[in-house]
Amino acid sequence: MVQRRINNAVLLITLNGIIALLVFTIYKYFSSSLNIDNIIIAMDENTKKFATRVFLVFFILMLTSKIQLRVIEKLKETYPWALALTKYAYIFILSGIMALLTSYFMEYFQLLENSTATTQWVVVNTRIYLSGALFLFFIYLLVFTLIGNIYISSIITAVFIFVIGFAHYNKLNLRVEPLYPSDFSQIAQLKDVIPMVRDYLSVKLTVLIVVEIGIFLYIMRFLPKAKTPIWMRGLLLVATAGMVYSFTFFPTTFMKSFVEKESNVAIVKWDQLENYKYNGFIFGFISNLQNDAFPKPANYSKENVLAVAKKYRNISAKAAVAKDAPKQPNIVYIMSEAFWDPTMLTNVQFSDDPMKNLRKLMGEYTSGYNLSPSFGGATANVEFEALTGFSNYFLRVGSLPYQDLIDRKSFIPTIVSDLKSQGYATMAMHPYNKVFYKRNKVYQTFGFDQFIDMTTFKHQDMAGPYISDESVSNEIIDRLKAQKKPMFIHAVTMQNHFPYLPNRFEKNNITVSGLSPDSKVALEVYSEGIRRSDQALQDLVNQLQQLDEPTILVFWGDHMPILGQDLAIYKEAKYANTPDKNLYEQEYSQTPLLMYSNFHLDRQDLHALSPAYFGPTVFEMAGLKKPPFYNLLDKLKATLPVLKNTLQMDGSQKYVTDHLNKKQKNLLNDYQLLEYDLLVGNQYSKDILFKR
Repeated sequence: MVQRRINNAVLLITLNGIIALLVFTIYKYFSSSLNIDNIIIAMDENTKKFATRVFLVFFILMLTSKIQLRVIEKLKETYPWALALTKYAYIFILSGIMALLTSYFMEYFQLLENSTATTQWVVVNTRIYLSGALFLFFIYLLVFTLIGNIYISSIITAVFIFVIGFAHYNKLNLRVEPLYPSDFSQIAQLKDVIPMVRDYLSVKLTVLIVVEIGIFLYIMRFLPKAKTPIWMRGLLLVATAGMVYSFTFFPTTFMKSFVEKESNVAIVKWDQLENYKYNGFIFGFISNLQNDAFPKPANYSKENVLAVAKKYRNISAKAAVAKDAPKQPNIVYIMSEAFWDPTMLTNVQFSDDPMKNLRKLMGEYTSGYNLSPSFGGATANVEFEALTGFSNYFLRVGSLPYQDLIDRKSFIPTIVSDLKSQGYATMAMHPYNKVFYKRNKVYQTFGFDQFIDMTTFKHQDMAGPYISDESVSNEIIDRLKAQKKPMFIHAVTMQNHFPYLPNRFEKNNITVSGLSPDSKVALEVYSEGIRRSDQALQDLVNQLQQLDEPTILVFWGDHMPILGQDLAIYKEAKYANTPDKNLYEQEYSQTPLLMYSNFHLDRQDLHALSPAYFGPTVFEMAGLKKPPFYNLLDKLKATLPVLKNTLQMDGSQKYVTDHLNKKQKNLLNDYQLLEYDLLVGNQYSKDILFKR
C-alpha cells in the first residue's frame, strides 16, 4: 500500500512537472507572436520569474491530483489504448526534454562553459539549436528501443553525450582545436592519454554527476515503468535508426534540405573553428564525418599521373648533384616534443636563457624555423610531413594521416625507404608507447629496419613522468657507434609533453617573473624542461664532434606547447597580440629548427620552412642524389616554403594574402596529384619518382 502511494506520488509529480513546463512554454510561445526566441530570452533574463510561474501551474495541477488518479484508473478500465498513447507520449516527451537539455550543454561546452554566451548563441541560432536537439531526440529514442527502459537508456545516452562534450571542451580549451570524429581512432591509446589530461578534469563535476546519477537511479524505482511491446520497439528502432543515419549523413540524404535550408546550417569546410562556432558542436562534429581524409583530385588518372611524374624525373636527369661528401653521412632527425623558445614571451622576465646552447648553435650552423602544421598536439602530423615530404595542406582539417590513411597501404615511399635504397640502415626511436598513432604499423609501411620504444630503450633515465631527452641522446650515440653502415635515425622525444605541473622536476633552475602565481609555476616547469632538452642537445653535439663519422643532425620542435587553458599564459603575456591574422598564425606555429653537421658546411638561413621540405634540404647538405619527387619539392620550396591550410608564405618570406599566382597553382596541382597517387591512389608514379 505504501509502495503504491509512493509510486502514485512520483508519477503525479513527474507528469505534472512536465505538463506545467509544456503548458507555460506553449502559452509564452503564443503570447510572444509565435517567436521562440522570446521564450529563451525570458528564461535567461527572468529565470526566477519563469520558474515561479511554472511552479504555480504545477501547484494548481497537483491540487487536482485525486481527480487525475481517478482519471488514470478509469482509463485503465475503459480506454486502455488511451493509456498506451499516454505512455508513448511520456517516452517521447522525456526524450525530447533530455535532448533539449543535452543540446544546450553541448553548446555550453563549445563556448567554454560560458552560460551567457551559450544562451545568446541559442537565441541567435534557434533553428540550428532545435535541429541539433531533434537529432539528439532520435538518438535517445534509438537507445531506448535497444534497451527497453526509458530511464536507463536516457542516463546512458546523456552520459555518453556529456563525455563527448567534455572531451571537446578540454581539447578546445587546451589546444584551441575542436574535437573531430577522427580523434576517436585513438581510443585504443586512452589509457596513455588520461594521465596527460587528468589534472585538468574537474573532480567536483565528476562527483556531482555520479551523485546525480545515483539519485536518479534511486528515484527511478518509483517512476512510471513505461514498458512497450517488443513489436513497437522494433518499429521505433527502424524509424529512429533511419532518422539518425539521415541526420548524420545529411549532405547525401533527404535531410539535406531540412538541415541546410530550414535549419540554416552552413558548413564552413575551410575553417573548422568557425564551422563549430557558427553551426554549434553537433553539426560541426557530424559535418566532419562527411569527407574523406584526402578528397580525390578531379583530374586523377593513370595518364595524368604518369605525365606529371615524368616531368619531374626529366628534371632530375638534367640536374647535377650539389656536392660529394667524404662518404655518406649519418642523418639524425630529432623531433623534440613541444620544444619552443619561452623567451618569446617578451613581457616575461627569465633568470637565465633556457635554450642558450641551441641559440648559439643556430647562429653557427644552418638553421631557421619550423612552421608546424599543428598547435599543442597532433605530433604525428608534423612527423608525417618530415618523413614523407607530403603536406597536410591537401588533407581534410582534423584528419590524422597515420590513422586515417597510412595503414591502408603496405608501402609508402619516404625519406626512410629512399635512404635504404642508398645503403643506409634505418631506425626509429620513440620513448613511449609504440602503438601511439599506430607508429608500430606506420614505421613498417615507411620502411624502417627497426623501431625501439619505451620498452626497448637501453637508457631509461626519467625527466618527470617521461624518459629524458638525455637518454634519447645517449641512445642515439650508442646506436651510431654500433652500426657499421651509414645510418638514418628518426627520434621523437617525450620529455616536454604537457601538463606542466608543480614538482614535475626535483628542481627548477630558471625563475620567471611578470605572471600570476599559477602561470609562473607552469612556465617555470616548462622552462626547466626546455633547459634540460637544450643541455641534452649540446651533449649530443659534443659526442657527435668526437664521432669519427660525418653526421648531420636535424633538430626541431614539433609544435608549440599548451601553456594554460585557452592560451592563458600566452594571453597573460600578451603574446602575438596583433590584429594581423597571418602574423598571429605564424607566431603560434613557429618552433626552432637546426641542421647541424660535424663536418664543414656553409651556414644557410632557412628562415621559415614547412617540415615537408626537410628531406630535400638535408639531401642537398649531404650531397646525396635526390629522388625525382624531391625536384618537385625543391620548386615548391622556392615559391611556397611555408604551406599550411591557414598560412602560406612565398620565397621572399612574405604572406600570400591574396591569391596564388599561376606558377604556384600549377606546382600545387602537380603536388596534390602525386601526393594523392602515392598516399591514397594506385601509386602509378612510385617507380618513376623513387626507384633507383
